[in-house]
Amino acid sequence: MAHPTLAGKTLEGMDGETRDSIAKAVAGPDGLLSYEMKDANGKMRKKLGVAGTSERWGWRLVGASWEDEFLAESMKLRNFLVISSIVAALLSCAVIFFLVNVRLKPLSEFMVQMDRLGAGDLTISVRDADGNSGNEV
Repeated sequence: MAHPTLAGKTLEGMDGETRDSIAKAVAGPDGLLSYEMKDANGKMRKKLGVAGTSERWGWRLVGASWEDEFLAESMKLRNFLVISSIVAALLSCAVIFFLVNVRLKPLSEFMVQMDRLGAGDLTISVRDADGNSGNEV
């Protein structure tokens, strides 16, 4: 066995959980693997890997690493995208709020004048609009 920490050991010399995990990886079919194994601290962690057999040499090759090592960059990207989306949404809301207020401010002023007219104040003066503005009022 060629392994960073288990080199030179046999399956019989390992603890039960490690032995079972390695035995499944070695004896299983070619392709993707997912199994649990103890890490250096003795904690069970999930491993992802790939296995293949060389018919010519009669070797079984298994390459695997801890799942969290494979997913670390994906998690960073996910967090960046979530934060970027929230910032973009807040910025969009601020821009929309600003544009709506700018476009509706003249109508708001007009409504104040109409309320005064409705209350009986005949001295109001409504600002003239540009003839080419497209205003409906």
